[in-house]
Amino acid sequence: MSENTSCIDHKAIGRRIAYYRKNFAGVGMSQSKLADRAGLTRHTIRNYENGRGMSVDSATRIACALEIRLVDLLEGGSA
Repeated sequence: MSENTSCIDHKAIGRRIAYYRKNFAGVGMSQSKLADRAGLTRHTIRNYENGRGMSVDSATRIACALEIRLVDLLEGGSA
């Protein structure tokens, strides 16, 4: 693996965040609502959905706010 290659696909995680957020409880959730539930800012949620890297703590907060397993957010499951 080269120095610049990451084994984490941040863009795929961002797509999953957006997918689960938009499909939350069949009615969806805004970025602002997800941010409130996760204790983050809307700007941070937008950055993550656009493929920016995140901490394990942030990923855990988002998974809890979306009521999904962390592994489904990070590795994909239903999305």
